[in-house]
Amino acid sequence: MKLTIAPAALLELQEAADFYSAQAGVGLAQAFLAEFERSVTLILGSTQLGSVF
Repeated sequence: MKLTIAPAALLELQEAADFYSAQAGVGLAQAFLAEFERSVTLILGSTQLGSVF
């Protein structure tokens, strides 16, 4: 399975990380992005997770 992130979603992800960095520090922004990456890895590795719409 291939991950494709829409440009608008990528921008939103970056804006959220920038917000966390400005409000609570770089550590929280890094933790946020690490959790995003962990979630993507989990989903890509377990395609049977979640609901089918």
